[in-house]
Amino acid sequence: MEREIRQVPVGELGETWGPKPSERLVENIRANGIIVPLVVAEVTDADGAISYRLVDGNRRLASARLAELETVPALIVRGHSDPELAQMTVLANSMRATNPVTEWWALDDLVRAGSPERSLAGITGMSKSTLTNRLALADLEPRIFEGLARGEVPPTIALSASRMPREVQEQLGAEFERTGTLRKRQVDEAHAFVNREEGSLGESAVADDPVDALAAALTELAARAAALGWSHEEWVRHASDAWTAASDEANEG
Repeated sequence: MEREIRQVPVGELGETWGPKPSERLVENIRANGIIVPLVVAEVTDADGAISYRLVDGNRRLASARLAELETVPALIVRGHSDPELAQMTVLANSMRATNPVTEWWALDDLVRAGSPERSLAGITGMSKSTLTNRLALADLEPRIFEGLARGEVPPTIALSASRMPREVQEQLGAEFERTGTLRKRQVDEAHAFVNREEGSLGESAVADDPVDALAAALTELAARAAALGWSHEEWVRHASDAWTAASDEANEG
């Protein structure tokens, strides 16, 4: 396996993923350059063309772009297998503030390469809880995952959303797509709604008085709409459409 450190053009290193770099980091790199080299795999295709795969250094590369640097110092590695590169990514992240997106991709590479999930703790040095949290991102709604990858959704909010039922995630994803933001309050309220739904909504469905049951169900639906950030006007519009559809179906029956 060969290794060397050299300057690599920023434009040859592809996109960056995960949380956005802090302004402090960008300013520091603008003033002093990158002190700790990135880790980059040199890949040669069947035609002999060389390309680069970023193994470690998403934040530093993103900061270098914002600081308008033309090249960055990189440790170039050759001869490593994909699982070895994935392990390098996870180990590098474990030694500092993590990037959950690159960690998840690395873990996914290891699993696809044949590493059983039960062996990942030994391979990566991650705790069981950290592994569970990272692997849960596989179930994250695509729009929310893309927001996480672009640094638009904070990792803690994305992880919290990943624990929600799929239908609730899809509604949170639609809200994020519409507004461009996903706030902790929205996810917390959605969690609260799911907890209430698992308890009180089931009870209200078998209530003796059908009017009380309907009122309880409407209260729960209103809480769900509020958790997703709907305005009063949106709630009224959707409720009106649902009433019209239900009335038409009843008349046809």
